Amino acid sequence: QGFNVGPMQGPSMMMSNSFSDRRIIEVLAAPEKTHRRLVRTAKRVPEILLDAGEHCVAASAELYGSLALDIDLQHLAPWKQDWASYYVNGRSDVDFVVDMQPRNKPAAVAERLLKKGPWKMVGQVQVHKFASTQFTLLGHFDEDSEEEADPASPEKKDAEASKKCAPAEVYLDITCIESPVHFKRFKRRQEAFRQVFSETRKTVEGWFGAQGALAFDAYIHLLKAFAAKVLGNALTGFQATCIGLFALQIGHFKLKPTHSIALSFFEGFLRFCMAFYGDHANWNYNFRHLAIDLSCGGRWLPRFSTSWRSELYFMAAEECMGTRPDERVNVAHSLDPARVCLETMQLLNRAFNGDHPGLQFGGIGGAGGATAVPAAAAAPPTQ
Repeated sequence: QGFNVGPMQGPSMMMSNSFSDRRIIEVLAAPEKTHRRLVRTAKRVPEILLDAGEHCVAASAELYGSLALDIDLQHLAPWKQDWASYYVNGRSDVDFVVDMQPRNKPAAVAERLLKKGPWKMVGQVQVHKFASTQFTLLGHFDEDSEEEADPASPEKKDAEASKKCAPAEVYLDITCIESPVHFKRFKRRQEAFRQVFSETRKTVEGWFGAQGALAFDAYIHLLKAFAAKVLGNALTGFQATCIGLFALQIGHFKLKPTHSIALSFFEGFLRFCMAFYGDHANWNYNFRHLAIDLSCGGRWLPRFSTSWRSELYFMAAEECMGTRPDERVNVAHSLDPARVCLETMQLLNRAFNGDHPGLQFGGIGGAGGATAVPAAAAAPPTQ
């Protein structure tokens, strides 16, 4: 619902686009060695926190974030994937949410991890509203010193060289939640995100087959790379990914012979942000009037609170959990609309300078660049 694919491309164009999108992933995705390091770290965290022989400090510890989005290669696709099967890049960290044991304090989790290697605490944030405390650690586990070298490299075979090889440090974010209710809600929201992510990828794969899956993965890397270049905390990688998924849901893109599929998606995202987060007085589809909801294939909702500059929700999950309006998680809580609009406009002028700058919302999606409002936006917003 709300998707518009536009005209299909010929085989030669698809092959060219496939190469271009493949190159995007090669440049932006983390090297395999970095990915392996993050996976090793992620494997050790629950082993340490849930060790029954050393007083279990947590009821459960679950991975989330980019590392948890590793592509499930077990699905029955009629083609073989030959590009990076993960979404982590050089800036990615390891994210865990921890359900605290009764009578244990979050500090016990941080202390346990700090003892297991040369870790140091670099950040701590407490959010009383959600009974959560987040610790940011930087370092590595002791055993990483033995595994850091590439198994096929001469350095790995040389014991002395292996000892001298200092493992690279990784960031580890641990969110400790002391309320079972809030822990369950956190998990449900993450599940809602992963479901939207998976469904959107499958939809794009349905449009273009293997090239579509490749384009989607390259698009996600472009979104994260763009967010990393936005100054301050104006746009996080998670926020950019959610907005990018919404742009696909409502069909806000146009395939162009000069662009790969991923770049067509990315231009659609940039133009969506420029229009939606711009300050247009007579523009109805604007962040001042509407909230984004990724539920139900992507839809508009009226603004719920004027205390936020903009709003983005997984509303179906919130309604399923029965959360009060003041307990809902607004994904866009820290997003700066003016900064996002400015950054997208500047990148459009630099990277897509030959294209028509005066875009109307809805002018991207659709065959031949139809000017009709996308299907998801056509109906008036309802509660």
